[in-house]
Amino acid sequence: RDMKKLILGFITMLGITFSNAGDIALDFAAEDQQFYRGLGRAKDAFSTTLSTEQAVGGFGVNASASLVADSESESHFGVGVSRQVKLGSLNLLADGQFRYHQFEGALPTSQEVGVGAWLATSFADVGVHFWSDLEYDWEGIEVTIKRDLPVASIKNLTLSPFITRTWFDAYDSLHAGVKATYALKDNTDVYIQGAYADNDIDVATFAVDEEIFWSAGLTFKF
Repeated sequence: RDMKKLILGFITMLGITFSNAGDIALDFAAEDQQFYRGLGRAKDAFSTTLSTEQAVGGFGVNASASLVADSESESHFGVGVSRQVKLGSLNLLADGQFRYHQFEGALPTSQEVGVGAWLATSFADVGVHFWSDLEYDWEGIEVTIKRDLPVASIKNLTLSPFITRTWFDAYDSLHAGVKATYALKDNTDVYIQGAYADNDIDVATFAVDEEIFWSAGLTFKF
């Protein structure tokens, strides 16, 4: 891909984000391998992600831009909207998302759309989403269960276990792990994550076979 277009696209997203920013987060991470939507992505990668979320007319609006560098470079952009809705006795956070992925080398770009909702329970947050990849014609369901657990004996430390199961027409996957986040200051977090990942896709580029991955990073909030 044309690196100049990648950089210009990233700068454009940054300008849009800052000019309309509500809550902003800037994240720097190092990862064994990215595992995204049940697929293995960049290996031994360093990433920089800028994201924002704001309230507009009763909706939550979010945007993100990410640059990833391993042996090659790739970029990821996303926008979405969310809104609290009531379904019978359930209070749901319904959302819709669009993601654009740009890769180096032989891989094509990819666009995906997703719709779904989150339900906050006393046990955990549960999310169910339908995703469609417009490039590869993959469609399926993603279910995530996650919870934040403050550690009483260590101030400012939070453990966040999670499990994500996906069922797509081209593959199934499992991603489960724990993220430990320590708040250095009100606006600065450091974290480390260990996770198990597996899928049964036939495409070697995206295949992951019962592996353990580690990642660590630093997040600044503005």
